[in-house]
Amino acid sequence: MASNDIDQTASSATLSNQAYEYIQSWLVDQRWGTDQRISEQQLARELGISRTPVRESIRRLVSEGVLYQLPSSGTYVAKPDRRQIIEIYEVRLALEGIAAAKSAEFMKAADIIKLSKYAEEMHTVASEFRATGEKLMDGEKIQRFVSADMAFHRLLLQSADNRLALKIVTEGHLRSRVFGLWSHERDLHHVAWVWLAHARIVQAIQQRNPVAARRWMEKHVRNSLSDTLKAYAHQAESDAPFAQALARATKSAEKMLARKSKYPQQPEFRGRSVTVTEAGV
Repeated sequence: MASNDIDQTASSATLSNQAYEYIQSWLVDQRWGTDQRISEQQLARELGISRTPVRESIRRLVSEGVLYQLPSSGTYVAKPDRRQIIEIYEVRLALEGIAAAKSAEFMKAADIIKLSKYAEEMHTVASEFRATGEKLMDGEKIQRFVSADMAFHRLLLQSADNRLALKIVTEGHLRSRVFGLWSHERDLHHVAWVWLAHARIVQAIQQRNPVAARRWMEKHVRNSLSDTLKAYAHQAESDAPFAQALARATKSAEKMLARKSKYPQQPEFRGRSVTVTEAGV
């Protein structure tokens, strides 16, 4: 391969990654709602690049399950079903449990200190939240809490030294954040239990106890799944009236179109041919 071809390929990959990270950030921040259409042309214009790398990044996100495409229609933000939620957490349960156990055996002392600091940051944010007296954590505090949480899990996976597990679980975390599964109501009880699980995992790793580390990680993931399914059920109940109204409106529209389709294109009216517009069709 010629040098120019190599440079062009590298440049294309860089632009595709740039577009991927840009779209991913919008999805994670939930700036697009589920089933919202995404415009390749608009994204390319915002990024100042051609549509080709944007299209490549979209294909990648479609393969990861956070976007979907409809022929002759476009690209849309995916919405998970209950089965997909369970699958995400089942994968996490298996892989992160193993990662926690391996970390208890092999994690370096410097990384254990980092892990402890992430758990301490979660405790700090939880304490600040408790002091506010507010019912639910939100805003800057939830961003700090989630960032420390994500960094904690990522470090465990990196310490386990399994690149495939890291890739799979990272994609699972991405799906969770894009789908909004991470945003279930975080009251003080929930936040306290999440921090406690992380603190116990750190303690088990410090004590080089793989059994305890795995047990606490699996307990944490199971609790997260339970909370997420409750939030999903609550959201489904909230969406039900709208879905029912939409179904009724769609049915009414279909009936109206069916009635109109009975009229001929050029109906006869009092001995003369009238236009479709005149017939009110």
